[in-house]
Amino acid sequence: MKPMNAIARPRISGLALLAVTLGLLTGLALAGWIAMGPDMFMALIQNGLATCF
Repeated sequence: MKPMNAIARPRISGLALLAVTLGLLTGLALAGWIAMGPDMFMALIQNGLATCF
């Protein structure tokens, strides 16, 4: 992962940035879940995790 400091402006707290990031990720995850269906989505998540870690 890239360092977060590159994007974060000093006046935005890290906590606020984290909250926004989590919100966006949750929104994307929900949209993907609805669009693809649970089975496809879970397979995608598992593949993604396997790739990342």
